[in-house]
Amino acid sequence: MKTAYFIGAITAGFLLITSLPVSKTSAQTQCPVGTVAGSATCAPDSPQGVDNSTRGYSERVEGLGAFAFNTDTGEVYAYVLQGRDIDAASFNAMRKCEQPDHEWGGMSMRAPTGPDANCAPITAWRNACSAVASGQVGGATRYFSTPARNARTARANAVSQCQANGGTDCSIAHDAVCTARSTRWNRY
Repeated sequence: MKTAYFIGAITAGFLLITSLPVSKTSAQTQCPVGTVAGSATCAPDSPQGVDNSTRGYSERVEGLGAFAFNTDTGEVYAYVLQGRDIDAASFNAMRKCEQPDHEWGGMSMRAPTGPDANCAPITAWRNACSAVASGQVGGATRYFSTPARNARTARANAVSQCQANGGTDCSIAHDAVCTARSTRWNRY
């Protein structure tokens, strides 16, 4: 009697396991050291073909931009980056204005061409578009910029801001530059 009950229990268990869909069953081998598989602290295995060892993590970063202009020549310089620090965008726009011919991407050992340039910041923005308009106000050239949702509106806003501040001969000094929020993947 005991043997028949035991064989019946084994058969019922076997039928229960084989009736489960194959894709729904998973082992629990991702357990902390010293923990038995199947406990609540274990995580299910990754699906086959997914390698989580180098996956890393993602983070949302802001699209940042800034404008600076050379007070001697009137040239406007833009700098765009992905990150969180808006001051870094302003700082780099100023550096680019002070050293316009310097090689920014690589390891350059040559000296900057114009380290004594007189530069001033215009504006910095986050996740938007911005353009720069210039105009004569009181006999001096002034620069105007306002962030907007798209490039067309940014151009129009810059010119209208110039005109609203009494500027004459208002025109675009630097075309619109757009930045957007994005996802950056970091590996472990």
